[in-house]
Amino acid sequence: TAAAAAEAAAVADLGLARSELERAAALAGRNFISPSALDARRTAVQAAEARLRQARAEAAAAANLSAYTRLVADADGVVTGVDAEVGQVVTAGAAVVRVAQPGEREVLIHVPEGRTAAIAVGLDTEVRAWAAPGRVWAGRVREVAAAADAATRSYAVRVAVPDADAALPLGATASVVFAAASTGGVLLPLAAVTRVGDGARIWVVDGADTVRPLAVEVAAWREDGALVVAGLPDRARVVVAGVHMLIEGMAVRAVEEGAPVAVDVQR
Repeated sequence: TAAAAAEAAAVADLGLARSELERAAALAGRNFISPSALDARRTAVQAAEARLRQARAEAAAAANLSAYTRLVADADGVVTGVDAEVGQVVTAGAAVVRVAQPGEREVLIHVPEGRTAAIAVGLDTEVRAWAAPGRVWAGRVREVAAAADAATRSYAVRVAVPDADAALPLGATASVVFAAASTGGVLLPLAAVTRVGDGARIWVVDGADTVRPLAVEVAAWREDGALVVAGLPDRARVVVAGVHMLIEGMAVRAVEEGAPVAVDVQR
């Protein structure tokens, strides 16, 4: 209100200054006043115009401050969190309420810097919710952070899930599986591959259930396994545990993953 009143006063002062200039110009034409008096009236008009511009700028700033007192969401949605208390004084631009749009869902994950090169916008993924392990949703990478998080040194990746339904609610925990790149290799567990000098070796089981070592070429040592690109026969059975205890020609027996292992104790 004060800013609006100041603007109205500046408009009135400008009108008065212009009227006085017109009268002074008429008197100067009849040589009733000196040229310096006419210049003074002209300068007063210019000063009044400047004060009006200043008052209008202050009124616009006051209007912005008044607008900051209203909380307006840019879209309809669901309130997922309130970051302020009733009566709390907050600065302009501070987050007060977090709103999630009810449209397309997203899953936020963090990946180490060694994996960001293989993740690009548009990459297809599979999303599984922990609360609904039997459901799989198709997703795609929407955004990959350009910089690492200062605390975790990992990169934030947002995966859009267009077909999400009530089984994937807001705030749910989910896992994301990326589509494997077409590398032509086989990803083996790290425990199945051992280094021998500058090369790598695995143990395969032949038709007589005996093991033998086999040299292979590893293209990449990754966090989730070793990518073998050469030397591995088709449909080969590979030993994935206890390779440091094997001897060539030793007889072995395959067991299901997670099955209990019987140990014979000789006394």
